[in-house]
Amino acid sequence: MSISEIATAGKNPERILGMHFFNPAPVMKGVEVIYAKQTSDANVDLLCELTKKIGKVPIKVLKDSPGFIVNRIGAPNQALISAILDEGKIKVDTIDAVMKAKAGMPMGPFELADYVGIDVFYHTLKYYSETLSPEFKPGKTLQTLLDSGKLGMKSGQGIYTWEGGKAKIDMSVESQDFGPLDFLAIQINEAVRVYKEKIAASAADIDLGMVHCMRAFAGPFAFGAGMEPAQLADTLNKLHTRFGLNIFKPEPEIVDGSFKNMK
Repeated sequence: MSISEIATAGKNPERILGMHFFNPAPVMKGVEVIYAKQTSDANVDLLCELTKKIGKVPIKVLKDSPGFIVNRIGAPNQALISAILDEGKIKVDTIDAVMKAKAGMPMGPFELADYVGIDVFYHTLKYYSETLSPEFKPGKTLQTLLDSGKLGMKSGQGIYTWEGGKAKIDMSVESQDFGPLDFLAIQINEAVRVYKEKIAASAADIDLGMVHCMRAFAGPFAFGAGMEPAQLADTLNKLHTRFGLNIFKPEPEIVDGSFKNMK
């Protein structure tokens, strides 16, 4: 969805801007307040004040870009999920198990994809492939699941089998191949891109968005502050080599550690 395109249909485009709530809206505190190309600063400030009055935390999105801030940072993780499914070498239960045990996630990434819906997951990646990079193109496994009507929880079958609203997952074995560092490194790398593209006003705003919109323990820059740049770069380079996707290639600021100076 492009807020700027919507604004072109209005008589006063400077008064049109976006509010992006996160599911479940009554619980999630963060709201992205999105500039269209024509939006005035005064109207953004007005909407931010309104956001605060309804008990939410406004996150300014300075540029109307696909995924805005929060979903954009999660987009490469979606591409990784698709790539792992297509590679077919790892039992995905083991990745969900390690993400729950080591990262404290209520749902692992593959379980979450099923919960959201394979159709939604697929079309989100397709949108990113058309607007951000062709490398986000959904893989063959997702295409097969979609074509066969295996949409996850809503259909009872997707990546997992679902019964009584719960996925049947073997939690007894944790992956030794993939873990929280892989998914976190990708998020930090994408957060650096969001910062460089001036989609967010600051690194602090990016962290604020991830905490209040995704219930993360901390934002990517806060996490990255305590990590060795070489470890992050090595993790990303291994993913880049393994899957051949440039979206996993570390940004120069990751390699030299200067991302830690982004404020």
